[in-house]
Amino acid sequence: MTSLTRRKFQTLAALTAMSFTGPATLRAAAAAAKDNPEAQMKKMVEALKNRSYEAFLEGTDDTMKAALTKQMFEGVCGQLSEPLGKGYRTTRLGQLKQLGSTVHLWKLEISGLEDQTLIKMSVKDGLVNGFLLQ
Repeated sequence: MTSLTRRKFQTLAALTAMSFTGPATLRAAAAAAKDNPEAQMKKMVEALKNRSYEAFLEGTDDTMKAALTKQMFEGVCGQLSEPLGKGYRTTRLGQLKQLGSTVHLWKLEISGLEDQTLIKMSVKDGLVNGFLLQ
């Protein structure tokens, strides 16, 4: 893994935030994360590719929204938007329970990159409370 590729994925660790409650005003987005986590994950990856901070935060809880500043998001997008734009594929690996949340796992293969990436998306009370690319 090149140092640039490694830095891209280490930077994405900044996207991880955990909490235990979600606002009632996001019920539709919450249902999407709970009922169709794969669609939520793909929406978030597309938001990274398209540099859409607002779209990335749809369906996330208040703690994650507070933890991920627009500046942090733009920094990650600066490293990943172009590679994701060349194409990618996700493969579901499974799910597990951690700290009261359901953690969904996928393999991310980005066209042109040799290394594969693990997507870890944590959902509690129907809202995403953690998102990590590793």
